[in-house]
Amino acid sequence: DNNTNNNKKLDLDVAFGLLHEVETKDLLNFTKNGNHNTINKEIKKYIGKNQLENGGQLPKFTKLPSTILQTLDLKDLEEARKRHKSTISQFKETADKYVELPELSGWMEKKSAAGFRSWQKRWIIVRRTHILWSKQMMDTQNPLDPSQRKKFNNSMTLLTIKQIRPVSSKRKRKFDIITAAKTYHFKCKTSQQRDLWLNGLNLHLKVLADSMKFLRQSFIFKNE
Repeated sequence: DNNTNNNKKLDLDVAFGLLHEVETKDLLNFTKNGNHNTINKEIKKYIGKNQLENGGQLPKFTKLPSTILQTLDLKDLEEARKRHKSTISQFKETADKYVELPELSGWMEKKSAAGFRSWQKRWIIVRRTHILWSKQMMDTQNPLDPSQRKKFNNSMTLLTIKQIRPVSSKRKRKFDIITAAKTYHFKCKTSQQRDLWLNGLNLHLKVLADSMKFLRQSFIFKNE
């Protein structure tokens, strides 16, 4: 077995329903019908893009936006559509069992990674799958969109976080976020704000981890 098959890359766009994996052979058969010229063009564009990402080889599955998937009338995809609707319904029922996630946004200081490693004031928010920070107050409701993330100074995926720990200090305002690649240092205005972020981040991580586990078990991730 190929090790890359055993260690599939996590695809958040697929996991959260922005893209859907469809068998390429079904899509190619669909495009042979000349009655759907506009949609055929779009499908071929995505097949070509996926082929390029696959090293020039035609992929077994092609990722399509949900808007295109909804317009297709393929019998072979009917079961997939039903499964997707069922999965999303179950996911929403599961999500309702959780307490409402705390709103995490506000000004705090982040230690610079370069130069004299000084503390810099940053606007920091948590949205769905990401924590993002900027020099000015801004927001996004779709952190999975790279163009949205580019508006911020930087960001990190919550799934990369290994640990969130308080830092021992006199005023109890500091905490660290530890990833496999590096450690990020933050300083809040008050100890109460720090406790809010520590508890809130850990709750966001737990819900996201449970959500990903649910999605895997519901076959949104395909096993090859």
